[in-house]
Amino acid sequence: MATDNTDMAISPRLIRRRIRSVQNTKKITKAMELVAAAKMRRAVAAALRTRAYANLAWSMIDALRVSGVRESVHPLLRGTAEPIASVGRQLCIVMATHRGLCAAVTRSWVASFSRHRHISSATT
Repeated sequence: MATDNTDMAISPRLIRRRIRSVQNTKKITKAMELVAAAKMRRAVAAALRTRAYANLAWSMIDALRVSGVRESVHPLLRGTAEPIASVGRQLCIVMATHRGLCAAVTRSWVASFSRHRHISSATT
């Protein structure tokens, strides 16, 4: 007579262990869902906070367009390769981030501005 494991009953201890394992997996999954939901809420809130900035930026661009300032008139809006130094004085506005993991981007912008400033001052 051959012994077959399918005919043998599974021990109650093994059944309880499997039940606990499934319950623990369910708890872990629920915790992961809660963490993901919290991260999603934070991301949505951050996106909504930028809406005011975006609206202001678009209104500034629209105001320039409507005001009659043309590329051919205003040297800062010119898309040509003509150096801005021919205008005389310069105004550089550097807009940088103040949140999140964007320190490297801000550092790059500031370095680029600094290089531009030194090149411009050397040519005048």
